[in-house]
Amino acid sequence: MKKNYNSFAKVYDEVVGKDYQMVYKKLIKKSLLKNTIKGKNILELGCGTGTILKSLSSNNKTFGIDISAEMIALAKEKDTKSEYLIMSMVDFKLPEFFDIIFCPFDSINHLLNIKNWEKTFKNVEKHLKSDGVFIFDFNTMEKFNKINNKIIKKNIKNGYVTMETKSFDNKCTWNISIYYNKEKGYHLLSREKITEASFPEDQILKILKKHFRKTKIIKKGKERIFVSVKK
Repeated sequence: MKKNYNSFAKVYDEVVGKDYQMVYKKLIKKSLLKNTIKGKNILELGCGTGTILKSLSSNNKTFGIDISAEMIALAKEKDTKSEYLIMSMVDFKLPEFFDIIFCPFDSINHLLNIKNWEKTFKNVEKHLKSDGVFIFDFNTMEKFNKINNKIIKKNIKNGYVTMETKSFDNKCTWNISIYYNKEKGYHLLSREKITEASFPEDQILKILKKHFRKTKIIKKGKERIFVSVKK
């Protein structure tokens, strides 16, 4: 079984959908207290195929990092104005300081221990300008419990994707299968395994308050929480 979005990268946009692009643009505008996002240095952690950054790259200086070479390759094809690099959010180093750093699509949940969450927060702090904003979202442990032993199906062009979930302790494993419609029915293209981890909300907020002067939950549900912090 493959890992880390090797084949899933090709269908990622279809599975995730377009909603997050609008969600994050609205959250960034709200954090900046402006109706437009213009003339900013922006960094996306776990940028995937670059859908969000492409919508921001015309009027800003934009960077995206991801550990998946396949994701970065697709992002570069889609968005030629942003700079995309294969890097980990835990220990990335860039010769830039940013007005906005964001980490969407529960990307931070892919860090499987809380020490790496804190290392990421410290790294973000180092790369933010004074008064810079960091926005991210994460899946809660309650979500993991809810989707335990479920099969989630998403239709894609010429096929479908199934995600079989198994939750244990504070982790959730997603076994992803991609099927395409060929002659004589649907055929399995690939299987990949992805694991996420989550931690108590209070523990995450406590760590954030060590590194940022202002921490705010900007959108909260039982299954997903959005957080904004300011340097």
